[in-house]
Amino acid sequence: SRILDPVSADLLMQVIKEKGIDLHLHSWPEAILGKQGRVTGVALNDNRELKAQAVIFSVGVEPRVEFLAGTNLAEAGGIRVDSFMRTSVPEIFAAGDCCLPHHLITGQPAAFHIWPAAVAQGQVAGANMAGGRRRYDGILPQNSISLKGFRIITGGHFAPDTADGEIYTELDLPRRRYRRLVFQEGRLVGVTLVGEVEQAGIYFQVMAQKLPVRGLVADPKSKDFHPGKLWG
Repeated sequence: SRILDPVSADLLMQVIKEKGIDLHLHSWPEAILGKQGRVTGVALNDNRELKAQAVIFSVGVEPRVEFLAGTNLAEAGGIRVDSFMRTSVPEIFAAGDCCLPHHLITGQPAAFHIWPAAVAQGQVAGANMAGGRRRYDGILPQNSISLKGFRIITGGHFAPDTADGEIYTELDLPRRRYRRLVFQEGRLVGVTLVGEVEQAGIYFQVMAQKLPVRGLVADPKSKDFHPGKLWG
């Protein structure tokens, strides 16, 4: 997964199964079965058939930029824009799921298709189209999963980009709590919180502001480790 590591994914699967939901990993639908205009099941690639009364599709987002072929506005993955949401043509702006603004941590073009990001980009693009000089800070990838009281929040990088990066983990299996922190070049660049997520906003602020971690006061694996002890 690009979002969860094996530990957090396993914790999530345990909760899903306890809720009576069956998971069919490494399988995908080949056909939707029906009778008299109603869904009756799904045929899988491994020759199994699952009974069903409804089928819900969730396949992600892919920008439709084919109509821009030959214009130098689009590339694989979307339309590249600068911090003012301008395209390669100064008087043309783009915002939302179709564009590739810069990643807040890496500074590289990145796509992250969520409503709040699209709204913020649209506000910047609209203001600048009207003659303003507003900047878009960039995308800090964030994901949140909630399943009847069980919560997971992730943000930033899934893994370090350089050899000097480090990953710290803390697991409380009986309470199903897990903390995974990714550090690179003296800064916090990624976080995964499972079960106990109340301080996620503090972690995100540390990443967004690119605050240097000048020395860990407490062992990240200790029970009393919290965001307030990330820097001295």
